[in-house]
Amino acid sequence: MCILGRETALEEVVWKDGWLRLANGGNSPSETVEIAGVTADSTVPKKYLMEDFEKDTWSIHLQTLRVPLEERASLKERPGYLRLYGKESFTSCFHQSLLAHRQQAFYCEVTTKVDFNPKNFQQMAGLVYYYDSLSYYYLYITEDEIEGKVLSIISNVLGKGTQPIGVGIQIPAEGEVYLRLTTEKEKAYFSYSMDNKTFLQIGETLDATVLSDDFYAPTGHIMFTGAFIGICCQDLSGQGNFADFDYFEYKEI
Repeated sequence: MCILGRETALEEVVWKDGWLRLANGGNSPSETVEIAGVTADSTVPKKYLMEDFEKDTWSIHLQTLRVPLEERASLKERPGYLRLYGKESFTSCFHQSLLAHRQQAFYCEVTTKVDFNPKNFQQMAGLVYYYDSLSYYYLYITEDEIEGKVLSIISNVLGKGTQPIGVGIQIPAEGEVYLRLTTEKEKAYFSYSMDNKTFLQIGETLDATVLSDDFYAPTGHIMFTGAFIGICCQDLSGQGNFADFDYFEYKEI
């Protein structure tokens, strides 16, 4: 299951009789390649990104869906924070407020701190593990008419959506919340914290393979893009409520 999507590799080539040939003498890439100065004991630095939204723009490693965010985001309204204005749901092919990092390792951890004050159940913001508009896992903050401000999860697999923890878990009406996604190959799980010290798992362990190209193969719908992990905000009421994100941290573990 290629959760990481299509990857690019370098293969040594040579010119022979006027034709470009693989140096290994065959027609297929080598499974192992010797590189000068690199041994079996060499380690590859793990990727790390801490975007604190202190500059005029965010890291080039954070991407949007289809088009730039433009008026859906601001780095000036609250200095040191990214303000995302809630737009349409994940099933929309038009205006979504999503900023995400591609998953580049089987073992990684993404953490964000969000300040969000929803007025009703149509307003949501949080952390999403995303393949496309049909398949994603979403840890979000919203307002329940009985329980008040809650954290919950939406699971959507090939367009079939469920809410695996129901109404959700109550959190304080005011203040910021830390949200985290941890991936471990075919498994992943969400957790949250109110103090950035003690993180509590929320919901069951998730099946990350549903966010892979291979899972889509039987449908004939394959994109080779792999999974995204991102921050987002929705306001299905059209009132344009917003969420403020203090930082986005991506690290391989």
